Amino acid sequence: MVNILWKNIKQSSALLFLLPILSFECSCSSFDELDSSLQNTDNSTQVLLEKAKSKLLAMGLDTLGMEDAGKYYLVENDILVEKQALLSNIETRQFSTQYVVPARSSVRIMVDNSISSTSGWVEAVKDVIEIYNENTGLKLSYVDTAPDILIKKGFIGREDVCAEGVFPISDCKPGAFININNHFYADIDGYLNHRQKVFLLMHEMGHNLGLRHSDCKKWGEKVNPEGMVLVPNTPEIDSDSFMNSGTCGYEWKGLSSFDKLTLETLWPYYYTFTIHFVDADVPDINVKQNNEYYLSRYLIPEKKGYVFSGWRNTLQAYSPFCYNSALKMNRTLYATWRQPHGLTKEYVYTGEGENSVTFYLSSATPVTFTSKVNRALNSWYDLRKHEGTYSKLEKLNDTFCKTTLIIDMRNKEMWASDDVNQISRSATFMLEEGQYKLTSSITTKLGDQNYTESGRHGSVESIVEYY
Repeated sequence: MVNILWKNIKQSSALLFLLPILSFECSCSSFDELDSSLQNTDNSTQVLLEKAKSKLLAMGLDTLGMEDAGKYYLVENDILVEKQALLSNIETRQFSTQYVVPARSSVRIMVDNSISSTSGWVEAVKDVIEIYNENTGLKLSYVDTAPDILIKKGFIGREDVCAEGVFPISDCKPGAFININNHFYADIDGYLNHRQKVFLLMHEMGHNLGLRHSDCKKWGEKVNPEGMVLVPNTPEIDSDSFMNSGTCGYEWKGLSSFDKLTLETLWPYYYTFTIHFVDADVPDINVKQNNEYYLSRYLIPEKKGYVFSGWRNTLQAYSPFCYNSALKMNRTLYATWRQPHGLTKEYVYTGEGENSVTFYLSSATPVTFTSKVNRALNSWYDLRKHEGTYSKLEKLNDTFCKTTLIIDMRNKEMWASDDVNQISRSATFMLEEGQYKLTSSITTKLGDQNYTESGRHGSVESIVEYY
């Protein structure tokens, strides 16, 4: 319904149209981000006028000789159309282009080396990567070479535009770059704080992945060539969306609920399920990821007076849980408990090659696995440059729940100075019921040890302790 108000203007009757919500086909032909402090310019007024003309033409009105009459536009000499109704009450929705980066894609992102390392853009893009990874089934990563999306500085042509992204040109690859305006009217590195940089890059990254402006229909942006696809179940208005236009200078405060829906709809996780735990003070785990999920061996619940004895798949039958079994759907796991017994210690030493012992666990048990390496005549450099110095724990005679755990300290602890004679590493985790072999090994690449007690090159001690 259109309300009509009669007024006398220039000795003729003028119709005032108080418009209901209007819906016109449009899209994002560009995605420049305007500094909100620069919106009230002659240029933006002209843009609004052009948009108003397109709406009036769609209504069947002649815009030739159209005049600005304060709160109204005067068209066809005697018809007044209210500006606010014309330009504001238009649908705002979440839209994508016809090409969207496929779900579960890996996307490599890099800030160009020409951008100062102290500018804050690297830190901002790493936060953006984390946000997209947490809320989509995409796998974004920061790289130093060969990016899919390069964030660089470039000339955009307008001093009030902060940045621009590039829409995907196929279903396989994201837009190739994000341009940060090096012609901005202020020093953009200092003009935007960290949260503002995050907002800007979240928005531009959305374009590179295939998102349109949420308000592209509101502002009459054209459909082609990018295409405009409505994301199902998104609302007509979302003023909080990070994909609205004209948002340069906004600070990141999180995703709106419909932003989250958009991201989950376009880039869903392959696996989405819940793990529920019974008889253990452990909160449910809500899994949302693309790869199969493995329950951590380091998740060890506690109960006063008892030792955790592993998870069961069913409450009644004997059905021990195997940590090597991938979880792919909703699952309930039942905790089991036993009385503690005295400390048991499994120990094996070597000063020459490998040496092993075996032991048996009658139930799933938390164990502490420790590796100690003792240096003798050789330096830590000599020991770490050759393979073969480690502690290993492996499950025997169980093809279904096979387990091998190795502590190799060449990547960290062996970088100690040579006034240090012993290094060690420990870890506490769950082991399933079964027979195990504990192995100590020292490299044989440094020549004969001469079978001395401490070894010419050193020795390795491996220890497993449990109650």
